[in-house]
Order: sequence, then structure tokens, then C-alpha cells
Amino acid sequence: ALGHYDYMVDDDGGKFLEFCEENGLDDEDIEEEEDKNGESLQLNKELDNLNEPDHGILFGLDSLIKLLQELHKNGDIKTRNDSEWDEFRDNIEYSKKALIPFLNRDDFNENTTI
Repeated sequence: ALGHYDYMVDDDGGKFLEFCEENGLDDEDIEEEEDKNGESLQLNKELDNLNEPDHGILFGLDSLIKLLQELHKNGDIKTRNDSEWDEFRDNIEYSKKALIPFLNRDDFNENTTI
């Protein structure tokens, strides 16, 4: 996402709009760019709002902490099969909300570009 309103300038206008004006982009260019982003973003109103933490980041950090604790305690990270990784994932507090975008694999693959 281009972060249209993530950062505000003094007059409460988005820096994105200021950037567009400074670089000669007109309203049609801006709308076209917004349309492109709307097609590729996967937002969930229940999760992607200012009242919710970023569950994906929290899930990743919690996973990393658990793996580093395992490494520190045992000197290595246990080799796990798929079901053991599933159990590891399910024991992390943020996993369910963090993985919602991946529930429908077809939608995810169709709407995600790498």
C-alpha cells in the first residue's frame, strides 16, 4: 500500500497527495494507483484497523522468541514434522488471527503477488 494517509503534514493532508503534486501526478493518476492497490490489498475490517494490533507481527515475534528459547535451552532447534509444526503454531497466542488471510489458499494465491 502506498500509505496515503499514514503520515500527515501540517495542514492535515496526506504526504502521499503532497508527493503526487510535487511529482506532477494528477487526480487521474492518483485514482488509478488507488484502484491498483484496492485490487491487491487483503484487508479484514475486524483485524486491519487502529484498534487491533498487527497479529502477524506479534505471531512472528512470539514464534521467534519460542524458537530462540529452545535454541538457548537445548543448543539447537528441534526437527519437526508437519503435524509438530502445526502444534507449535497452534500454541502461539496470535496464530489464529494472524493466519486468517491464508485460510482460503485460492483467494490468497489469486490476490497475492511476489
